[in-house]
Amino acid sequence: MRLFIIAVFLASLLNANEVEKQQSIDDDVLIKNTILLAHKQNYVQFLSYDFQKQIDNRDDKEASFQISVKRELFSNIFDYDISFYAAFTQKSFWQIYDDKNSRPFRETNYNPEIFLSSAFSNNIQSHYLKSWNFGLEHESNGQSTATSRSWDRAYVKFFLKKDNFRGDFKLWNRFEEEKKKDMNDPHGDDNPDIINYYGNGETNIYYSFGEKEVGLFLRKNAFGVEITKLFHKKQYLFIKYFEGYGESLIDYDIKTKKLGFGLMLNK
Repeated sequence: MRLFIIAVFLASLLNANEVEKQQSIDDDVLIKNTILLAHKQNYVQFLSYDFQKQIDNRDDKEASFQISVKRELFSNIFDYDISFYAAFTQKSFWQIYDDKNSRPFRETNYNPEIFLSSAFSNNIQSHYLKSWNFGLEHESNGQSTATSRSWDRAYVKFFLKKDNFRGDFKLWNRFEEEKKKDMNDPHGDDNPDIINYYGNGETNIYYSFGEKEVGLFLRKNAFGVEITKLFHKKQYLFIKYFEGYGESLIDYDIKTKKLGFGLMLNK
């Protein structure tokens, strides 16, 4: 019996390399078929301060974080270099410094979307344009009646990159909803004038200086400035200033002036 066990052990050693190779191949296939990739920025903002005093008596200081992932569902659609993705982004604002009111989550926005994505030809890529997305997205805060906010959009987004410069430009068209009969009606448009504040597009522009990068965000009635510095591997420390309307859906018609800092997990 002992000789049989030893023989099996030696055979397993002889085949170890083949097993490891096959396992590596299987793992690669598994990862390719199941992995969730970063979509928008994933970050934790440890502290932000709002210089614009708010009428709802919220704490001027709060933390926030964003989780954003995507998954490729199909590739080479109709034999073209076009992929189909599903994505989900969640952004939460946490009044963690407001101990008098049990440190509540002030607002959470949910943003599922589906989109097609493809790269431009090499000839076009030499002139900044790299790829495009065309998709449908929903965004809401999961609330009801008077505090409910939501909208649906079709969009096209272009990605640009050359040398130390990168950026993106997004245009959208909102799908109209029925008007509410009154504010307590659960059906109908929760925010009929949201386009007056968000407009029909936004852009992000970034320029890197070694391990540092400066970013500029522009949208109707809002702008932001962001500075990031490499901290560890692909993690970045950042400081960010936002001014204008629509930092969150509940604030789509409320102006904020916020300065904050935190840790970014991808750019």
